[in-house]
Amino acid sequence: MIFAGGGTGGHLFPALAVARELERLSPGVIISFLSTGRPLEKQILKQYEYETLEIKSPRKATLKDKIFFPLRLTLAFSRSLFFLLKSRATATVVVGLGGYGSLAPLVAAHILRLPTAILEPNLLPGEANRRLSHWVNEVYCQWEGSRKYFREKSKVFATGNPVREEVTLSRGDSSYKNFGLSPKRKTLLVLGGSLGAEAINEALMQTIEGFGPRRQEIQVIHQTGLGKDTGYSMGYWAAGFPAYVTEFIDDMGAAYEAADLVICRAGATTISEITARGLPAILIPYPLATENHQYYNAKILEDAGAAILLEQKDLEPQALAALIKGLLADEGRLQAMARASISLSRPEARNLVARRILDLAEV
Repeated sequence: MIFAGGGTGGHLFPALAVARELERLSPGVIISFLSTGRPLEKQILKQYEYETLEIKSPRKATLKDKIFFPLRLTLAFSRSLFFLLKSRATATVVVGLGGYGSLAPLVAAHILRLPTAILEPNLLPGEANRRLSHWVNEVYCQWEGSRKYFREKSKVFATGNPVREEVTLSRGDSSYKNFGLSPKRKTLLVLGGSLGAEAINEALMQTIEGFGPRRQEIQVIHQTGLGKDTGYSMGYWAAGFPAYVTEFIDDMGAAYEAADLVICRAGATTISEITARGLPAILIPYPLATENHQYYNAKILEDAGAAILLEQKDLEPQALAALIKGLLADEGRLQAMARASISLSRPEARNLVARRILDLAEV
């Protein structure tokens, strides 16, 4: 089985959840990753034993990217084709993880007549997945509402977005000890996705000054993103906040276990993880995300009563401080949001996707 694409934790984590489930369902299965080679991707994949080949992902972010896109796509295709030919005995299914990093491997797999599938965790599917959907055997979506964006609806299955088992395991008070924090305080978990978010980081630094005496009751776990921990630890210390600040949280399960409220972007995998844990959230969609897709992810949770949607343009320190304080002081509202959150979860997703992939392998 080969998983192709990536670039962020949001792409990789669902694939890793499915990979582990495939190993459980089919002992001896051989799993490989065709990755984009980005630093965060390397950091995540080095924790696992899977064979990994780097295939540089063509992008369309700038004019230069667009000019060289055909050449880079051709190079990625050649490298993908060579790997799949070499691994043909074990490359029974190729699964795309979204983004242009999955484009070349899936086209190569299609030419070799290998079964293919794609994971689409966003409500609004990305351009690459919409194009690839014509060529693949199956499409696995997080939301039923995504079906309408695909022309060949018979291929689309609303399985939910697979979540890693370690994210949902209960740890009790040991989760606080992992971060040097106390179970007696309310815990605010701040995330900007696996790559961090400068706007959220800066907003929190400005917000903590507005907590007043309530700072004695609150503590923070803050993932800043790789290369973005620029004095935030000192900022919390100076404001009198117990805080664990890190560029990347390896044990997200422990962080979710400790959290009473999450402030985060609205990436699809983050959303599937917080709903799997039944956590209330303040969602701040990344405004430059393609086709504003994070906004539509966040709207699902807001409409269900599981989250508050706050657009980045409306981030104002005093108002954000008041919102956080109000939520953490209102246990009834937090519990209602938590119930709404867990109602959106799909704990069976990794098993459903893994079984469908195994069925494809027998086609």
